[in-house]
Amino acid sequence: NVPNTDTCSAGGFGLLNFLDYKTGQAIATSAGGVATYQYTGGLIVGVNYAITTGGDSKAIVTGSDTNLRTFDAPTATSIFSGNRISWRELIYDR
Repeated sequence: NVPNTDTCSAGGFGLLNFLDYKTGQAIATSAGGVATYQYTGGLIVGVNYAITTGGDSKAIVTGSDTNLRTFDAPTATSIFSGNRISWRELIYDR
């Protein structure tokens, strides 16, 4: 979120980023190689992701202006390999 430059006025705009965690660049499937979408008319106060019945990935953004806007959410083409990425120790207390 980027606040309004006028200190006497509330508001601003938000930036929604879609980055490849491996490269830090735009996800390869994003249209035009765009990594950032600007949400104008208010600050971003919530983001939800959904996959449609057609298989499209969408980001549903809630703004401080109470509007919902939907963006195409690019997804990485690689498939999760199922490798363990973290451990959690379970302690059994008798």
